[in-house]
Amino acid sequence: MNKTDLINQLAERLDGDKKAAQAAVEGFIDLVQREVQKGRNVSISGFGVFEKRLRAARTARNPRTGEAVKVKKTTVPAFRPGKYFKDVIAGSVKLPKPTGKPTSARAAAAAAGLQVVGELEFGLDYAETLRRWRERFLAEDNAVRKLGFDTRFVRIWEFYLAYCEAAFATGNTSVVQFTLQRD
Repeated sequence: MNKTDLINQLAERLDGDKKAAQAAVEGFIDLVQREVQKGRNVSISGFGVFEKRLRAARTARNPRTGEAVKVKKTTVPAFRPGKYFKDVIAGSVKLPKPTGKPTSARAAAAAAGLQVVGELEFGLDYAETLRRWRERFLAEDNAVRKLGFDTRFVRIWEFYLAYCEAAFATGNTSVVQFTLQRD
């Protein structure tokens, strides 16, 4: 599938609105490129992370001559797939059949006659919140035990908080607040 194919298939999901599909695809690409160029990661829950990586200086070989060539350090774009995406590709998770129904918050809002006028994703902030909760919880270990809770209870909560923190920190899940208005 190339960019044109992607736009055409997306347009089918947008009731044939090829202009909106093209704007969406091109806007997405532009935003990802601009953010990664600035050194910021673009994390899409369930899909993956676009990021900027540093490649160290190294010695390579000229394929024609076999001669050693020094390559300067550089930065390159990279994509790190998320767990759900990996599982889909591996076949351990099956994608649901397309239903023609809205599959995103924006599509659901549009189907309800609403327009998204603001969007705030704060999954990384929530990861930090969970880290702080876990630290505070563990710092109060004696107080928790005085309330009658045992080691198993403490371990379960430590695991839960750490697991959730990791899910938000890696972009496998997120929290998004939408501001909607009637069309």
